[in-house]
Amino acid sequence: MTAFHRCLVAAALVAALGLASCSSRIAPLGPPEQGYHQSYSSRLAGNRTIEFALPGKAGQTLTVTMMTDASMFFDVIAPGMAQPLFVGGAEGREFSAVLYIDGAYTLRVYMLGVDAESGKTGNFVLEAILTDPPLM
Repeated sequence: MTAFHRCLVAAALVAALGLASCSSRIAPLGPPEQGYHQSYSSRLAGNRTIEFALPGKAGQTLTVTMMTDASMFFDVIAPGMAQPLFVGGAEGREFSAVLYIDGAYTLRVYMLGVDAESGKTGNFVLEAILTDPPLM
């Protein structure tokens, strides 16, 4: 097991025990079949990462925005893929796309540049909205 994987396991255990500094809020947009809105707020320091998994279905639209006080960004990784389909460090802090496969989409939050290298701690709010296509 790599150091990265050990870190993920530890983060999962901490979150499961309710000891994580990350807060998660789920607010339905309507009936479950019409999607939902999730807002994650937390702090991140230096070269650390935080990952969130969102269950998505092909045809749904995923929209993600980030607000932060540091050089923080997020990536979106499709289920079973190694390469992100969106790289925030290159593309910005807003993402919207129609999902092409069912499964858990990963949102990976990280810091770049001097903030990451200096170990700076920053705050962020990551909002994700998942909506179904309109019924015909």
